[in-house]
Formats: sequence, C-alpha cells, structure tokens
Amino acid sequence: MPLEAQLYDNCGNSLNDGSVIATLASGESPVVLNPLGGGQWSATWTPRKTGSYNGITLQGASQDGIFGSLIWPGSAADSTATPIIDSGGVVDAANGSAVIAPGDFISIYGANMAGGTPVASGAPFPASLGSTQVFLGGEPLPLYFTATGQIDAIVPYDIAVNGAQQVVVQAGNALSQPEPVIVASAAPAVFTQNQSGSGPGAIQGLKTGGAPILNTSENPSAAGDALIIYCTGLGTVHPAVSAGVAAPSNALSYTDETVTVTVGGQNAQVLFVGLAPGYVGLYQVNAILPAGIPASDSVPVVLTAGGLSSAPVTVSIR
Repeated sequence: MPLEAQLYDNCGNSLNDGSVIATLASGESPVVLNPLGGGQWSATWTPRKTGSYNGITLQGASQDGIFGSLIWPGSAADSTATPIIDSGGVVDAANGSAVIAPGDFISIYGANMAGGTPVASGAPFPASLGSTQVFLGGEPLPLYFTATGQIDAIVPYDIAVNGAQQVVVQAGNALSQPEPVIVASAAPAVFTQNQSGSGPGAIQGLKTGGAPILNTSENPSAAGDALIIYCTGLGTVHPAVSAGVAAPSNALSYTDETVTVTVGGQNAQVLFVGLAPGYVGLYQVNAILPAGIPASDSVPVVLTAGGLSSAPVTVSIR
C-alpha cells in the first residue's frame, strides 16, 4: 500500500528535508517516508499482520528541529484476504535455519495462506494444494502441507544458489509480498524426535546382524555401530531426482556435496550420503560410530556440507 503525505511548517513552507515516519497502531514496524520535493513524501508499506489497521501517526522533523505529528484514525488497510509471509518466515523444516538449499524441505510461516486442501495425497507433491501456490525465484514449489499459518514445501534442485531468492505465496488471486531467503549449495539440518530442531536426533542405530532401531536412552548405540541420520538440506544429487518426487528404491541417489559427520567432536566414517529411498525431501547419512566417546545420553552429532554445519542434535551412547 502506498503512503503519501505533503508537509508544511506553520509558515506554509514545504518540508523537504529532515525525516518523516509513519507509525501504525497495529504494532507493525515504523515506515520511513522518502522526500520527493515540494513537500511531498512517500513510501510503500508492506503489511505483516492480518486484520484492519486502525490509526496511523505521522511524525515529521526538519533539520532545524521543527517537529510535528498528525494522527489519522481511519482504517489504512484490511489484509484479511491477502496472504502474508512473516519477516524471516521461510526456514528449513528440520531446525528452523534461515538458510535453505536445493532439495530442502522447508516451512513458510505467515497468515492467510490456506488453500482448502491441507495435505498432499502422496508423491509426487503437487504444485498447488487447493488454491495455494508458492514460488521461489519464480519457480513453483511442490507442496506437502498448507494451512493459514504454515506451508511445507520442497525446494527445486535447479534453483540458483549462493545468493538471495524471493518467496511469494499465492492464495487464489491474491499474492503475498516477496520474502527474501538465502539459498546455499547445502544447508544441512538433522530432523529431531520432538520436531523442535534440537535434542535427540531422528537417528537409528544399527548393530552388526541386527535391524535399525531408533536411538534413545533405552536403545543406545556403541562404538562400531552404524548410525542412520535422517536430515535435509544436503543439496543436489546424482542421479538426478525431480523435486517433489519420491527417491527411487532401485537406484540410490548420492549428494554432489561432500558431507562429513562428527559425533562427540570426533570424525565418523561416512558410508553413504544421499536421498532416503521412497521418501520426498529426506536425506540419510550412514556413518560408523567411532570409539572413545564417553557414554552419555546427549552426545552431539553435527553434519557439515558446503561450508555450513548443522545445529547439533544428540544420540545416546553406552
């Protein structure tokens, strides 16, 4: 929404320098207006909250210290039908990181984004659910879940990396404001058992001759066991898989980025890094638990790829 004002001092002289700020009664961040000359000031305001905006306070100050304010009590906008992305609301779905990567499972937080069909019925994920679509750098994203306040989607593998891209949500015919997000070649993030992004990781332990079992304090791992770490954000793969399509079970897809694993600060031998067969947007890293790590229920596990490290999650070791 454009904000425009024409300001004069009490002698009728145009205010052409100094500062003019609009403060919104809704509690949104203040908007700084820019001088256009002849006493005219303007800015573009992007709503970040839903509902009506009742009241704007306009404050002007000249370089000579002349100060004045005006309260406009009218309704500035009603955004109840317009999708809104929260500031910084595009994040990795596993740990909330503000950096995402090709193939990443991401969450988008905001308001008015629901499209009527909340969950994809299966793979491949569709480019629209109900009336909701999402675009990243102009590319449509495969959607897994949509609600008024959250969308879960997959980042295309061919998205440009090492820079900022813009996310736009479309609900029906209404478009959100663009929200920038940093896209890296890899942004490793490990899923956690409580889905908070911290604490015990979504990690299975595998003993020789046994079957994989979720690592917990009741089912700890030991030196020499394999760890199967479920994660996202590891970037492009070969052979290529289309975003939103389940990884094949008959041919493994490996990451193009080299991935390292530390457990308790020690390097672990990595056996496999790639897409988890049969799943969408899910990677797995298989590694051997090194010896010499003190027993604990909260041993940190960290993945590193493309120069970025994941937030630590934990495993139980005995």
